[in-house]
Amino acid sequence: MLSKAVIIGSVYEEPRRVSENTIVFRVISRTGDHVPRPIFFLVSASDNLADEFITLKRGNAVLIDASFKTTPQGNPPIHLYPDGHAYTLFEMVAEKITKLKGLA
Repeated sequence: MLSKAVIIGSVYEEPRRVSENTIVFRVISRTGDHVPRPIFFLVSASDNLADEFITLKRGNAVLIDASFKTTPQGNPPIHLYPDGHAYTLFEMVAEKITKLKGLA
């Protein structure tokens, strides 16, 4: 099964290199009909995308075409808080990033 997502949001945490070819950054988006709720996405980008978007700054508006990072079984990765409680994180692999002029 193929899962794709389009994220429209703003950079919450500036990109940092995790390897020579890969950057990771956080994007915040909002959803909800009555009270907007923030959703945080951890986005990774590699190779040319990493080189082109390493200079993103907090607050930059972005549109990201991505796929979900999953386990071999197709599930989201499970992480553990220091107290041992499990949580999932929306981890995305960017395929295309577009810097937007601003969000309405």
